[in-house]
Amino acid sequence: MIFPHIVYEKMRRVFPEADIVNIDHLICQLRMSKSENELACMRKAGRIISDSFAYTVERIRPGVTELEIQADLEGQMLRLGAEDHCLSWAPEIAGGPKHSNLCVNRNTLREVQEGEIIDVNAGALYEGYNAVICTPVVLGKVPEEMREAILVGWDAERFMEDVLKPGVSSKELVKTYGDFLTEKGYRRYSPYGAVHSIGMLECEAPFFSDKRDVYLEENSTVAIDVYFAGLPWGSFRIEDTYIVRTSGTEKITDFNETYLDRYRK
Repeated sequence: MIFPHIVYEKMRRVFPEADIVNIDHLICQLRMSKSENELACMRKAGRIISDSFAYTVERIRPGVTELEIQADLEGQMLRLGAEDHCLSWAPEIAGGPKHSNLCVNRNTLREVQEGEIIDVNAGALYEGYNAVICTPVVLGKVPEEMREAILVGWDAERFMEDVLKPGVSSKELVKTYGDFLTEKGYRRYSPYGAVHSIGMLECEAPFFSDKRDVYLEENSTVAIDVYFAGLPWGSFRIEDTYIVRTSGTEKITDFNETYLDRYRK
């Protein structure tokens, strides 16, 4: 599997007569369809991160710092049995019009405030497998322009849920998502397609794009990652983790299912 160049060079020196063959593509293909044991680990990670979000978001108040929110998330997921946060990135708490516009951010002592977008992003690692959630939080009265964008993003995620089936190609996924956002008037705020692989890494291979066909398989595990960037008041993500099955998509993170409903009120 993929490893650092320095390790490759050491192997060449130790085994100068050997043929070193890259089989990354074979390993990635094998990992695309998960076994039932792997799926069980991912479901557990999904339960842990869902319950950690429920614990943490309820505790967010004006004046709480981004780092305090991170501490609540990480502490709770460890108490619930996670071995770590997801491998690809630590929890991100991006608040306000400037900080939330960073695609990847480090948390600070900045205090969150009412009426601003607070983008809470995190994942849990369980027995080597990841599940992730991203949720937009707004304290107090929700500005109407935020409410509208969040609801479009939520509708986009649920629209894409119905598209996730074995045999669907990456090009189809990108086009379907783009067409939906074009119809809703938000395409210019979306810098990438909404589906990526997840398993032992968040955003592991294979990578979905509109440049080549990659096909979903039975028991593929993916995240729907709806990212709206560069709105006048900031940016946010809505993201959940799924298992792709012929019998229907299985969503293994359920926090957003109830939490986002508040934006309809």
